Amino acid sequence: MFPFLWGAQRAGLAYVAAPNKLTLSELSYIANDCGAKLVLSCEAIDPSITSSLVDEMPDGTVFLGIGNMPSGWLDWESSFAEQSDEPIADEAFGTDMLYSSGTTGKPKGVSVTIEPSSQAEDPDPLYDIFGGLYGIGPDSTYLCPAPLYHAAPLR
Repeated sequence: MFPFLWGAQRAGLAYVAAPNKLTLSELSYIANDCGAKLVLSCEAIDPSITSSLVDEMPDGTVFLGIGNMPSGWLDWESSFAEQSDEPIADEAFGTDMLYSSGTTGKPKGVSVTIEPSSQAEDPDPLYDIFGGLYGIGPDSTYLCPAPLYHAAPLR
């Protein structure tokens, strides 16, 4: 999961991490609501969900998977191997787009704005806040046993 998240972050994208226990209806709702242009998954997700999700998304959505994926999904390994090692020209600092749990109905996305002027080398503002507060630095190791689709561990 980390290479995908960090890659999206380096490319200046907004990304949504979704729990792997969602139903097709729940996952489809979130993917369509956030306007996903790319969906990443792996063979550990229920194949009936990954197979059906292709039909639930708009034409032009790219599906990229790790492992044995159903029809309609591109292979992550071969797609990755075809990419250049050169940094993209317009690197910016991307961020996560979080969704509520939906306890009052459908989950609600927290809209994000990616500033084109932010550089990928600029530190995350949270680093300054928590780095000083907790003494976290470049040599720190942080163990987070929480699910990575939740706000705190994702960040």
